[in-house]
Amino acid sequence: MGKRSFEDVIATARANNYKYGVRSEREEAQSQKIYDYSSKTKRTQDGYLDLYEMWRTEFAHDAPALSKGSPAPSNELLNDFVRFHAKASKGKGRIDKDGLITADSCLSFMEGFYAGFQRRTGTKVNEEERQPVYTYIKTLLWEEGFVIDVKKKKMLFQLADFDRFNNTFWTVDLDVFVHPRNLAQYPFLLAVYTWTGARIGAFFASKDNPKGGLRYRVHLLTYLMRTLTDSSKDIELIIHRLPSGGWAVWYQINQIWIKNNRNPNINFGSSTGQHSKLMYDDTHQLLVMAVADKALDGVETLQDLQQIKIPAGEEAMILPWKESVQNLPILRQVTMEHGVTEEPWAKTTFDKIFKTVAKQSGYIEAPTVHAIRRAVGKTIDERYTPVQRSQHLTQKDLNVFGNSYTANTSSVDGKSAFLNEPARHDHIDYFQSFERFRENGLPTKLPAELERTIKQDAQLTVLRNNLLMLKKDCASSLHVKTAQNSMNSYLHSIKQKRLVQYQEEWVQQQRQLKVRMRGRLGLQSTAKTDLLDAMSRIFPGRDRLTQAMTSRDDASSDIRWQTMQDLHDLITKDYSTIYLPGEEPNHGHCPFAKCALDLSCLPKGQRSSHVHACYNKHVANDLQRDINDIKYCHLCFTWVTEEEWNEHCRLHLDLISSKRCGSIVCCNTLLRPFFCPLCMGDVNLDWSSRLKSWTRGDKMRRHLDKHLATAKWPATCTHPLCHTQHETQESFSDHLKDDHAISVRFSKSSQQPDLSSKFEIVDCKRHKRKLYDDTLEDLEIDYSNPSNGLETLQTIAPYMLVKGSPDELNISATPTFEALQQDKPGHGEISQAEDDALFSSFVDIDYFRTPATQLSNTIQDNATAVGVLHDASTPDADNALSSATGKYKEEVIEIPSPARKPRIILRVKPLSEPLEEDQVADRKRLKMTTKGARSNTSRSEAKPPSHKIKHTSGKSAIPKIRLRLQCFNASEVDTIVQSPEAEKSQQQELEPNGLRKEIEEEISKDADEREILHLRMKLEKVESERAIMLQSMQEFKIMVDFWKTAILKSADDCLVKLKVETCGTRLETS
Repeated sequence: MGKRSFEDVIATARANNYKYGVRSEREEAQSQKIYDYSSKTKRTQDGYLDLYEMWRTEFAHDAPALSKGSPAPSNELLNDFVRFHAKASKGKGRIDKDGLITADSCLSFMEGFYAGFQRRTGTKVNEEERQPVYTYIKTLLWEEGFVIDVKKKKMLFQLADFDRFNNTFWTVDLDVFVHPRNLAQYPFLLAVYTWTGARIGAFFASKDNPKGGLRYRVHLLTYLMRTLTDSSKDIELIIHRLPSGGWAVWYQINQIWIKNNRNPNINFGSSTGQHSKLMYDDTHQLLVMAVADKALDGVETLQDLQQIKIPAGEEAMILPWKESVQNLPILRQVTMEHGVTEEPWAKTTFDKIFKTVAKQSGYIEAPTVHAIRRAVGKTIDERYTPVQRSQHLTQKDLNVFGNSYTANTSSVDGKSAFLNEPARHDHIDYFQSFERFRENGLPTKLPAELERTIKQDAQLTVLRNNLLMLKKDCASSLHVKTAQNSMNSYLHSIKQKRLVQYQEEWVQQQRQLKVRMRGRLGLQSTAKTDLLDAMSRIFPGRDRLTQAMTSRDDASSDIRWQTMQDLHDLITKDYSTIYLPGEEPNHGHCPFAKCALDLSCLPKGQRSSHVHACYNKHVANDLQRDINDIKYCHLCFTWVTEEEWNEHCRLHLDLISSKRCGSIVCCNTLLRPFFCPLCMGDVNLDWSSRLKSWTRGDKMRRHLDKHLATAKWPATCTHPLCHTQHETQESFSDHLKDDHAISVRFSKSSQQPDLSSKFEIVDCKRHKRKLYDDTLEDLEIDYSNPSNGLETLQTIAPYMLVKGSPDELNISATPTFEALQQDKPGHGEISQAEDDALFSSFVDIDYFRTPATQLSNTIQDNATAVGVLHDASTPDADNALSSATGKYKEEVIEIPSPARKPRIILRVKPLSEPLEEDQVADRKRLKMTTKGARSNTSRSEAKPPSHKIKHTSGKSAIPKIRLRLQCFNASEVDTIVQSPEAEKSQQQELEPNGLRKEIEEEISKDADEREILHLRMKLEKVESERAIMLQSMQEFKIMVDFWKTAILKSADDCLVKLKVETCGTRLETS
C-alpha cells in the first residue's frame, strides 16, 4: 500500500468522529490521576461516603459537603470521623470477641474514603496530607480503645491438609447436601487451586462479572503480525502420546478475570498434566464433565473418547470444543428440582462445601483458599525465580509476595544453620500448617441441651414475638418475611457464636484429657456414614469411586476408565427421585407389567413408594405368599420371608456399627426407617421385635412414650452401642437427638404439663399456607403446609392459627391437642356410657396424624367424615373423605356401633393452674350437672359397654375443654342450639349461695371464730374458682363467634358443627 494523501488522512479522522479539544471522561479522570475503579469498588466507596454524610449531618455540621470542588476536611475532622466509624461499626468477631474492628480495617476504610472523595468532588488529598490520620489510627486510636491492632494468622494449606480434606469429602456423610454433579466439580476445582495458586474469585462469575467463570468459549486475540488470529480458550485440552502406549491428558487454564485485569483479551495461563494417583488427578474429572455436557467435538460417550488414537507421526492432539456449547459454563449450578442448569456455579456453594469439609475434618480454624495460594507460593519460591513466581501467582509487583504472602512462622531452621547441620523442616511445616488448629472428633453441631438455652435468649424472644404479632395482625407478606429473616439471621448468629465457644471448651478438655490419660484414649471416630452406606448399596459405582479417590496407589488404565464411567453415571442420573435396588422405572413407567403406571402423573414424593408397593406385590406373587408375609430390610435392601426374618434381624444386630435410629430420606425416597434404640438392646425380645422399624416418626414416638410411661429415672439407654445413663427424661430426649438422630416431643402422658399459659385462636385467612413459625425446631412439622405431606382440617384449619409457647404445643398450626388428663375432674366417677349419652359416638384421632387414605378405608358404612385430615398428595381429596367399610386400627378408638356417625375431638388445654387437694372437695359444690343438657338433644340409643374412669388423687385440673366437630342434618340444627336462658341458668349454678348461707348460720350460732375463718377461706377459694370458670366461658364465647364463620356444607348436605364443652356447659353454634 502506498503513502496516503493528506486529504485521505483528514477525511478518515472526521469519518471516525474525531473532534478537536474534546476529552473523554476517562481521559479527564486520568489527567487528575483518578483510577478507573470497578463497579464493586465504587459501591464500597459510596458506602463510605454515605457514612460521611450521616456523620456530617448529625454531628459535624461544619465539615465540607460532597460536592464538586469541595475542599478536603481537616485532619482534626477526619480523626473524629474515624472515631465515629469505629464506634458505628461492628467487627465480625472472628478476631476480637468484643466486636472491635482492627486498625488495618480502619486504614483500608480511610484509603477507600480518600479515593471516593476524590472521585466525587475532584479534590485530591496528597499522601503527605493523609499520613497524620494514618498515624492517629495506628497509635492514639488504638491506645484509646477504639480499635485493636491485631492481624489474622497466616497459615499454609499443605499436602497433609489436602489429603485430609479429600478423605473426609469421599468417606463421610457431610452436613450439607452434595449433588452428584458436585462429586466432580468440587474435587476438580480444589485440585485446580492447589496447583494454580489462583484467587478464589478467579473461576466464578460475580455480580460485576456475570460472564466470568470457567466456560467452553473462545477469545480472539489479534496480533500485529499481518492478520493472524489465535484461539485462546478458558481451558485448552490436549492428549499426548505415552512411551508405554496409549495417551494421557495435558490441559491449560487461562485465567482472565483476575485482580486488576478487566480486559478479556489478556489472559494468564497455567498448565498441568495427568497424575498417576487419582486422588491428585483432576484431568479425569474434567473429561467426565466435558463428555456429560456433550462438549467435545466428535465425542458423545466415554467409549468414543477411549477409542481416540493419536495419528502416526504426531506426539499430541488437540481436543476441540463444540461450537454449540461455547460460552456455557463448565462448572454449573445444580438444584434438586431442576438438576444441572446452565447457570455458572455459585461461589457460595463451593464455600459451603469447603467449610463443611473443614469442620468435619476437625479444623477449629478453617483453612481458606488464600491459605492454599500462600502454600503454593512458598513452594514455588523455593524452586523458581521471583519473576517466575510472580508470573504464576499473577502478581505484578515482586515485593507483594514477601510483604503479604509469607507465613507468620519463619521458614528458616535457625538451629541447624547455627550448628552448620543439614536443615530440618518438619517442625517448621507443622507450625506453618493448620495441624495445631484441628482435633479429631471435633463437634460440628451444638448439643440439644445447649440449643434449648439459646431459645431462651431475650433478643430472640423479642424477635419471635414481633413475628407472631405480625402474623396475628395479618401483616403484609413483605413485613412478615423481613421479620422472619431478622429472626433467622439473629438465631444463626448466636448459634454460631455458641458453637465456637463450645468447640473451644471441648478442645481444651480433650487436650487436657489426653495428657492425664497419658495418650491412652484410643481413636474415637465420630464420622457418620449411614447415608453413604445406603447410597453405595443403591449405586455400587459410588463405593468404587470412593475407594479409587482415596487410594494412594497408582491407578491402572482399567481402574481409571472404570472410575470415569462410575463418575459419569452418577453425574448424569436424574436425582429428582431415586429408586431402591431393582425398582428403577422402565422409561418413566412402573417397571411391573401389571401396573405400568406413568410415574410422571404422580408427585415426586409418591413415585418411589408406589414402585416399592408394586414390588412387594410382585415378590409375594412369585413366592405365592400373602403380601404381609414378605418383609423388606432397608439395611441391605432385600426382601425376606417371615420365616427367615427373625434370623435376618439377628445378623444385622450382631454386625451393628451405627447408633443412628432416625430415618434417612434422600431425593424423595425413604432409605432408612426409624428404629427404637431401647428395643434394639432389649435381650428379652426376639430379634425381629428388637429390629422393628417405623416409616413414620409419629408412630415411633408413640412407641417411645410407652417405654417412658414405665421408665424409672435415672434410666439407661439400652442401645447395643450406647449404655449411657440419664437422670431425667429431658436428658434422655437430648441423648436421642444427639446420638441417635431422633427428635422427640413426648406426649403429655409422659410429661408434667405446664398449665400457666393460655391459647389463642386468630382468624388469619390471608396466610393459609404458612400460619406458624416453622423455625421453632421443637415443632417438627408444619402441618399447614401441604408440601410436608399432610394438610390440617380440610377447610377449617387453614383459617386458624394456634399460638402459644413451643413447650406447650404438640403440633403447630392445627387446633388439635392431646388432652392433658384422661380423667373427668370435677365429676367424680363418671361412666363412659353417661359421657357418651351427651356426646354420641366419636373417633378420637391421635394428634390428627392419621392420613385420610387410612381413615377412608376404616370408616364404617353410613358414616360421614367431614374435616378429617387428608393426604395432600391424594388426587381427589373428596374421595379420601368419603365413607367406606372397615374397622379402625390402633390410631383411632373403635366405633361402638356402625349406626353412629364419627366425630372428631379437638382437645385444647385447660386455662388455669391445677387444683390443690383441698380444693377438690370444695369443687363438688360447683359440679355442673349435665342431665338437663343431655335431655335437650336427641342422641343415638346405642351405647358402648359401660366402664368407670376413676378420679385421680392428688392434684387435679380444671375440667378439660373439648371442641368437637360433628356432622348434623339440617333438620337437627334447631334442636341442639343452646338457648341463652339455658346458658344463664348454668352460670347461676356456679353461684356459691349454699356456702354463704352456711357461713351466716355459723355466725348466728356464735360458732368458733377459727371455724368461721376456715369457712370464709373456703368461700374465697370457691369464688376464685368461679371467676376462673366464668372467664373460661367468656373466652370461649369469643371463640365460638369466630367459628360461626366456619360453617361448611358437605357433599351429603350436612352442616359441620362445632360444640364446646366446659365441664358439662355447652356453648354451641350452628
